[in-house]
Amino acid sequence: FWYDTNASEDCLYLNVYVPKKQPTESDNYDVIVYVHGGAFMVGAPSFGGPKYLMDRDIIFVNMNYRLGVFGFLTTEDSVVPGNNGLKDQQLALKWVQEHIKDFGGNPRSVTLMGLSAGGASVHFHFFSPQSKGLFHRGISQSGTVLMPWATQESGLEKARKLAKSLNCQISNSTRTLINCLKASSADDLIVKTRDFYDLDKFPLAPFAPTVEVESESAFLTKHPYKQLEDGDVLDVPWLTWITTDEGILGAMFLVNILDETDKNWNEWSEHMFDYKHVCEKSKKQDIAQKIKEFYFQNETVCESNIKSLIKVFGDRLFNVGFETAVHMQADAVESPIYAAIFAFNKSTATKKVMGFQLEGDKIISLEQYYFSNRRCSAQRGRRSFT
Repeated sequence: FWYDTNASEDCLYLNVYVPKKQPTESDNYDVIVYVHGGAFMVGAPSFGGPKYLMDRDIIFVNMNYRLGVFGFLTTEDSVVPGNNGLKDQQLALKWVQEHIKDFGGNPRSVTLMGLSAGGASVHFHFFSPQSKGLFHRGISQSGTVLMPWATQESGLEKARKLAKSLNCQISNSTRTLINCLKASSADDLIVKTRDFYDLDKFPLAPFAPTVEVESESAFLTKHPYKQLEDGDVLDVPWLTWITTDEGILGAMFLVNILDETDKNWNEWSEHMFDYKHVCEKSKKQDIAQKIKEFYFQNETVCESNIKSLIKVFGDRLFNVGFETAVHMQADAVESPIYAAIFAFNKSTATKKVMGFQLEGDKIISLEQYYFSNRRCSAQRGRRSFT
């Protein structure tokens, strides 16, 4: 699934769902634009559909956007500045502003909503000047710009690694590098993506949004943390929430290899907790030990303390970035900021994911989200990294 090449490069489509067969401009329905999740690496509009929403008088829009190397490769210069996936979303929002009236929608009442990487995407639009006026409120589920997986580091290093794996000549010219990548097949680019997962599915998002060089078309030219410090953020209402056990997303990949996880804790931690590119090599072992001491009291990682593993994944990948973003944005804007924790008790869903019961724990009902591997023919299209 992570490296599926059964897809088409002709993918930039959106879907519009309306509550009645013949809408008119006078209906003036509120609009929800939904951005799917998938760690900026996978996903499709089918991840979030209109099943329940069409019982209400609203317009529902969801979209494709470029993912992985196609959406978030960067050479850290003007050749491939990055953030193509976010720019695809921005283009979809512009389309909504221009055309949603024809479907009975109100272009002055657009709610931008997303889950996980989609939630972080929603939040990123608060920091892009070119998204101003394209939406009027945002909802981020389990994703903010300050979660560590939401921004990538070492983008040029990754671009060179990708090029080398495809036998491209490595030089100081990023233009030469990109021309070689463009000559490679889409299938080869997708397959080589697996080289960027240092440990199974870690890091979650090796290719993700990035800070760009200054240009008229740039989506983001300053880190969102700095923008929040400066109060440089779109002043519209924002609702965001996480679930009580977000860390299941990380722990689920290790539940069958807990012995190996314990034995390799010092080596695996930088990949599991996404700090490989953000701290000095000499400090990584010490950080790993401090994490284990704090969350496990230096005990062996095993099934009996799986909750501690869920806790550390939750804190690192979600909770801290959630709380920090909420407090900083509340201080930076006049519009209301709403924060919540989703604590629906669905223990059968937990059991389904983890393989055993976690008594008393709560997690969002994963049964509501059907992740299917839809097949379609692979087609070669015109490749663009800009």
